[in-house]
Amino acid sequence: MTHGIGFKKLYVNNIDVIKNHDLAIRFDEIAQYQNGWYDGQGVAPDVNILKTVAYEITESYPDYLVLPNITLTQEGTLLFEWNIEGEPSVDINLNDHIVFYHSFSTNGEDIEKDFSLVNKEDYQLMYSFLSLYIQSELS
Repeated sequence: MTHGIGFKKLYVNNIDVIKNHDLAIRFDEIAQYQNGWYDGQGVAPDVNILKTVAYEITESYPDYLVLPNITLTQEGTLLFEWNIEGEPSVDINLNDHIVFYHSFSTNGEDIEKDFSLVNKEDYQLMYSFLSLYIQSELS
């Protein structure tokens, strides 16, 4: 069936909503990187490990935290950065599932914490920790 100007009538049976769509898109972009992506030196992430981490993060990233900017480092780790006071960042080593958090306190001292990301509970612990620094920076 067509309407006046030739467009076919479309029927939608299902709409899938992708949680944290912006994160999912960025992870898809990062999955396209190949070794040598940065002037011949950049290390591409292992796509299977990236998919696992990307799935966990897009599915579990809490609404109460601001979405980070995500980049791939030359070493092949994921770098999450928030453009807020304290300059918090998270560096995720995909190969050993270790996360390194860094920010500056209001008095300029370094705040550092390491996490392991092996299971769903580890992600929740990381988010709980992040909410202490990132959420308080937004208030």
